[in-house]
Amino acid sequence: MAEEQDESADDSSESSAEKSTEEKPKPRTSRPRRTSRTRSSSNGSRPPADVAARDAARQVLTLTGRELEGVVAVERGDDSWRVCVEVVESRRIPDSADILAVYEVETDDHGELRRLARVHRYARGQLGRGGR
Repeated sequence: MAEEQDESADDSSESSAEKSTEEKPKPRTSRPRRTSRTRSSSNGSRPPADVAARDAARQVLTLTGRELEGVVAVERGDDSWRVCVEVVESRRIPDSADILAVYEVETDDHGELRRLARVHRYARGQLGRGGR
C-alpha cells in the first residue's frame, strides 16, 4: 500500500511538473503576408516595388520550377513593373559551376503577368563576364 501511495505521489508530481514546463503559445510577432491586392490603394494605384518583386519571383518559381536565388533588378514603367529574378538552372559540384539564369518578368499594375523571358544564362563562377 505504501508503494501505491508513492506511485500516486510520483504521478501527481509528474503531472504538475509537466504543467509547469509546458510552454504557453507565443504571441504572433511577424506581420501577415500581404499581396499586391492588399497593399495597393483602393484608387487603383500600383503596388509598391517590394510586392511587385515578390509576386514576380513567385511567378518565376511557379512557371519554371527553378530554385530562386533572388531578385536582381526592379524597374517601374508607365503602366507595368519589370523585375529580373535570378534562378539556379542546374546544380553542379563545385557550387561555383552551378548554372544560373536571369528571368525578366513584366507585370501590369495589378500584378498580372504580361511577359516572362530568360534573358541571361551563365556559370556561377563567371559572374563578372559577359552580361546582357
